[in-house]
Amino acid sequence: PHRFQLLIAKEQSGEIIAGLLNFITNKTIEYWTPVVTTQGQKYNAIYGLIHSSMLYMIREKLEFFNFGGTWPSQESLARFKKRFGSEEKEYSYYTWYNKDFLSKIDNDLILNEWPFYYIKNFD
Repeated sequence: PHRFQLLIAKEQSGEIIAGLLNFITNKTIEYWTPVVTTQGQKYNAIYGLIHSSMLYMIREKLEFFNFGGTWPSQESLARFKKRFGSEEKEYSYYTWYNKDFLSKIDNDLILNEWPFYYIKNFD
């Protein structure tokens, strides 16, 4: 529970209209997987969930709210992030893996199970 945050927005009727998953690492919350219904869009429910996330960030003395990467073609997403006062910074994706575990898995099994991913160096 200290590594993630799942926020749900509901209408007064109790119907779920939006959800947001955040990951918490070191002093950063990373905004991840927003989901919103048509009704939630009418209420701008995602904005409320982001606001709640930022209040949590302040309360817990975290330093960064990371919206994640944006491709140059995602102009509307960049505009959305700017509404929260975001700054564009270089963004990288990081992956953690268990090297010892991967070294024991048969290469053919990896290629069959994950054909479009670079999982390990086969040298």
